[in-house]
Amino acid sequence: MKKVLVSFSLAAAALALGCEPEARSIEPGQSPVSGPIALTDDDALIVVASEDHDEVLVVDRATHEVQQRIAVGDAPGHLLVTGRQAIVTSRYGHTVTVVDIDRGTVVRTIAVGAEPMGLVQIEAGVVAVVLAGDHAVAVVDVSAGRVLRTIALEGSDPRAVALLDDGSLYVAHLSDGTFSRVDLEAGTARTVDVTTANGSGPRLIPEHLRSLTVDPDFGTVLVAHSQANADTVRAPIGGDAPPVDDGFVDDGACGYSGCPTQLGAVVPGVTEVDPTDDLVIVPQSAQSDFLVGGGCVNCDVAAPEPGFGLGTAAAPPSVLNPFESRFSGLQLSNPVALALFDGGRGQLVVNMSTKNALLLRRHLKGTASDVIGVARLGNGASGVAISHSGDSAFVWNQFDGSISHIDLPTVADRSSATRFAQDGSDSSREVAIATDDAEFGLVAEVAASSFVIVEDAFDVDASLGRKMFHDATDVRISQNGTVSCASCHPDGRSDGRTWQFTFGPRNTPQLGGDILDTAPFHWPGDVPTVAALNDMTVKPFMGGEGMSAAEFEPISAFLGTIRQAPSKADAAGTLTAIELRGKAVFESEATGCTGCHSGAHFTDNLAHDIGSQASTLDIARFQTPVLHGLARSAPYFHDGKYRSLEDMVASSVRTDRMGKGSHLSDDDVSALVAYLKTL
Repeated sequence: MKKVLVSFSLAAAALALGCEPEARSIEPGQSPVSGPIALTDDDALIVVASEDHDEVLVVDRATHEVQQRIAVGDAPGHLLVTGRQAIVTSRYGHTVTVVDIDRGTVVRTIAVGAEPMGLVQIEAGVVAVVLAGDHAVAVVDVSAGRVLRTIALEGSDPRAVALLDDGSLYVAHLSDGTFSRVDLEAGTARTVDVTTANGSGPRLIPEHLRSLTVDPDFGTVLVAHSQANADTVRAPIGGDAPPVDDGFVDDGACGYSGCPTQLGAVVPGVTEVDPTDDLVIVPQSAQSDFLVGGGCVNCDVAAPEPGFGLGTAAAPPSVLNPFESRFSGLQLSNPVALALFDGGRGQLVVNMSTKNALLLRRHLKGTASDVIGVARLGNGASGVAISHSGDSAFVWNQFDGSISHIDLPTVADRSSATRFAQDGSDSSREVAIATDDAEFGLVAEVAASSFVIVEDAFDVDASLGRKMFHDATDVRISQNGTVSCASCHPDGRSDGRTWQFTFGPRNTPQLGGDILDTAPFHWPGDVPTVAALNDMTVKPFMGGEGMSAAEFEPISAFLGTIRQAPSKADAAGTLTAIELRGKAVFESEATGCTGCHSGAHFTDNLAHDIGSQASTLDIARFQTPVLHGLARSAPYFHDGKYRSLEDMVASSVRTDRMGKGSHLSDDDVSALVAYLKTL
């Protein structure tokens, strides 16, 4: 921890003196530990895991030509390059595959468990792989082709893993907003809270944790992700909402995007964790009262009019709220990866839903000097790799089948239209030089270009729909570039949040597994078609201008392609004895589960009153939810009242409020829960 604080002090001192250390080249480990894109050690080849094509693509960096297309398992998502081999995980193939990059051949394939995602090399020939569907991490000997052991995790949906200096692991969980600290020697894991403390604003809930980057200088671990602000009431835009007691003026209900005086529902952020004590390092705002445009930091006063200053409840500088003046109107949404550059003095944040990469100084202060520039990306930006020479970043744009090449600047060479001068009364204070307001509205654009390496695997409508689903910049869908459909439905699944509305709490449902067959939609069943979301969600809550039914067709086409989250049973290909017993309990007339949860999607598409009404202000009848990916979609019920399936069965099934389970033995209940986790 001391080393990190010293680094921060040195950087701050250098800025105060108007100079910076000489630029350093990149060092190993400053790209994400694993992801869909990597480079060979000589920087000559770019290696991509193309999930849409079930292939590993080997691309010549100089010519942009694809040299090898190597067929691997179903939906490869993460890879590591070690020497002239790549180790690849296949999400729906439930395998790890070793490929020879030069020969374009498969060396071996290893079955590892349900939905393997991120991986890290522990030692030569041995990797740790997170299993999203098993809620576990597997240690795999890729040289011998066997799983050495599997360690269970408390959190659900693990996505990324990093090796720490002491030989333990950090594992990031997509929706739980937590890390797991894994002791490989003991085979145990414990939960690490990575919530950013926000004493002067609303509670922030970390989510969408997809990748991890290790700072080799300080041993800290960084993640770019979303922060949910789920406590604020998200009434329809312009509607009535209870006042928000955060010390700031409430502009009224502003839906998911948020008002200039309140954080949006989902806000980008970067989090750094010190493994020494498992604590989040929260950067402190610069000691300045007013920034460009008059915005106030850590002040108990009303924010200025929209469009000026921070215009938001106070938050630490690591919360990348696009309303803040330091971003000068940039659109920022859905960060998915982070890399360090210029020897760790800069950080690059890849934002999928705004199709850009934000280049920031390593140590944030909440001022305009944080921002180095922005680079344009393609659709579906999902991973980044930094060249070993340190001069380039390469981003894989999955939806376009393209790679974006960013020419990385040195932090010392940064130029900006925003200038700062010393305030003689306080050497650590920065004050904006008086100038035209327009001069402060510029953020430098960093040179970037894109090249296509593979054709689109989706049909025209589904391809367009996928881009629209993830796009926060489409004014028909999003008010100000802050939210997209994917903000609450990562991978078309659930964010695990229960959102507050004037009519009552609503838990985000998952969308995978032929959801189009289960109309009407939403918990009340008030959305008869996908196109009806225009008037029920897009316009009143996302603030979009709206679309016609025909314009909604591509989104419908894409929703039809979203696969359900796989379970342990999917990887195993069969049910265990206890799961078969639970299936019998589920299907028995005595229990009556199939009275409502019937058919291919386990729903009768009807609304029922099972005593789940959260308050007298809310409705009493709710749609029977589908059960696809049930183990991955906690919490449960429309109001998210049950944190686990065990709690839900104990409180609703065994009490005969839902089905008839009062006659079930403890063993029957355990079997039923085991079966539900296979759906």
